[in-house]
Amino acid sequence: IAISFNRYHKIKRAIENKDISSVFLFENVEEFIPLNNFELNKLCNDNNWNAIFYSHVINFLKPKLKEKINKIEINRKKKKLSLKNSVKKYIFSILTLFYKKKDPVITSTYLPFFENLKLFFYLKQIPTIWFAPILERDKINLKNRKLLSPNQAEKNFENFVKSLIPFSIPICHIELFKEMNEKLRLLKLPENPKFIYTTNNYEYDEYFKLYVALKKENKTKYIIGQHGNISWIEDIFFENQHSADHYLYWGKDGFGKNENGFNFKLKRKFQNKSKGYLLILDSPFGTNNKIFNRIDENYEKEDSLKILLTNLEKNIKENIIFKLHSSFDLRERDYIEKLKKICPKIKIETNNKKTSELVQNSKCVLHLYDSTGILETMSYNVPTLCMWQNEFNHIQKKYHNLYFALKKNEIFFNEPLALSEHINKNWNDVQKWWLKENIQSCKKFLLNELSIFPDKNSTFKLSKKLLELSS
Repeated sequence: IAISFNRYHKIKRAIENKDISSVFLFENVEEFIPLNNFELNKLCNDNNWNAIFYSHVINFLKPKLKEKINKIEINRKKKKLSLKNSVKKYIFSILTLFYKKKDPVITSTYLPFFENLKLFFYLKQIPTIWFAPILERDKINLKNRKLLSPNQAEKNFENFVKSLIPFSIPICHIELFKEMNEKLRLLKLPENPKFIYTTNNYEYDEYFKLYVALKKENKTKYIIGQHGNISWIEDIFFENQHSADHYLYWGKDGFGKNENGFNFKLKRKFQNKSKGYLLILDSPFGTNNKIFNRIDENYEKEDSLKILLTNLEKNIKENIIFKLHSSFDLRERDYIEKLKKICPKIKIETNNKKTSELVQNSKCVLHLYDSTGILETMSYNVPTLCMWQNEFNHIQKKYHNLYFALKKNEIFFNEPLALSEHINKNWNDVQKWWLKENIQSCKKFLLNELSIFPDKNSTFKLSKKLLELSS
């Protein structure tokens, strides 16, 4: 529905308000249908897929325009089992031999490696991993799919969405459904698990979701742990959408009333070894699956970044490490060149494995989007700044007081010029600014609400909570 909203109204307004003489329509129904929900989100950024989508809108609205029909192909890379996943599959098949009928199924806990092992130890269970078979496209049954949506006479948005249902439901939920059930049975997972727990697989792992759905019929408790900073802070429908029995969060009352949670991702604290550079963590390219045009935000962000870099003092420009997001290859080809024109000595980093080391050795970290990383750098007491343009429109109102505190204490900025002035002013002694009483109080206030640092008993506490919720 969110994907449809922007595209439908964009075309509808163009037809109503512009003098259009003719249209090119693109079609390839089978190519349009996604394999799974993850692929659907990827396709949102594909120009060919969007061309077909816009053609669906035009065909639905039926304007009196000359039409020219074109076939179009959507290139998909076949997913192969990597060496790493082959080893994972082998280990998984061995560990399933030790599963008992009522063993909990636990995957993607976000806990550091040894803390994850401790969780299984506390639950008196052999450590396990989760492995889902690779999904491969199957022949599409358009005749059956068309039965999913009755004809709707009125040309409105709701009926457009209904008309699109037969061509939008992923193949894994229709053509591959029987095969997935059979493959799931062959995985030899616990028949009646005490509970199922994940912090990550609830969204895009189709085998995991199917397993959860089948076991919830047996009254198995399903528990989701917090994945990151934004998903539940910005999405008022998060809990309804994923239908777990219980949710565990990182902050105040995160495990229940008067029971605080803790940040599952954080490791032991370290001493910040400031080496004099400004670390800038770039924003992701984004997925165009919102009711507004998400990709347009990138142009605003790039403009703000240019203003920020241009107005930094020379000695700061010469000491910047710019960590690109893993999705940087989706950006314009000259993205890096534009940055180097402003800061010729800027160092570009692409290796995600180095992020933790870069943070540990930075003088100050600047986040260019609202990410979990803000909570992490603050938790390690590394001087932290953040900047994005839409201020707090993406945040539920009940959390606005936390973010306004960041703005009031000059940790958050939505104006690049003001941020550059702030960095220039405090660069010679960033620690002096960061350790001010009001800044530290603001930091503690935010972390207490959203991200409590784990102590040595936190994993044991999590194990007890999981058992309590499943009993």
